Amino acid sequence: MIHLLKERSTRNMAESATEKKIVNLDVTSDTEDSDVELATKDVDVKHNWADLYAKPKSCCLTSDIPCLIDWFSTYPEVEDAKTCARYTELFESAYPTYVKYNVKLAEVYQEFARFQKIYDYAEFEDKIKAAQRLQQLHDKYDSDAEFYKLRKEHLTHHLKLEALRRRIEEWNEKQ
Repeated sequence: MIHLLKERSTRNMAESATEKKIVNLDVTSDTEDSDVELATKDVDVKHNWADLYAKPKSCCLTSDIPCLIDWFSTYPEVEDAKTCARYTELFESAYPTYVKYNVKLAEVYQEFARFQKIYDYAEFEDKIKAAQRLQQLHDKYDSDAEFYKLRKEHLTHHLKLEALRRRIEEWNEKQ
């Protein structure tokens, strides 16, 4: 499924970044094996090379989400039991929110998995309809700003909890 989403994002980028070219096929028989030459004519084709080689356009479903906070700097190593207790308290207060985000993302994943399974087991004639439903689902989440926000919050909480967990474990190993 992830492969299909990345493939679609790449295809969208390629379609939006390139313009139509007119290709002229000239068949020459100067040699024995009749080479075919493809001659492309520049018919007002102007490429913005920065766009062609840039990363794919951001989308809510498949784009990488940057995390602007370095949680290991925010929560330095634990030096005393008081700091460890504070980190534990922070972890326990943030964890329920993380679980809530995780459940919502799991529901979306299950929705895609269900449609993917329908597509995989569909008869040849029904594959087009199944692929269209899968595409509609992709488009729904791809354009959903709230879904992108959910993914961003999930990642932020995940990295925060990971930093806190690691700092608490480091302190416990020292004791």
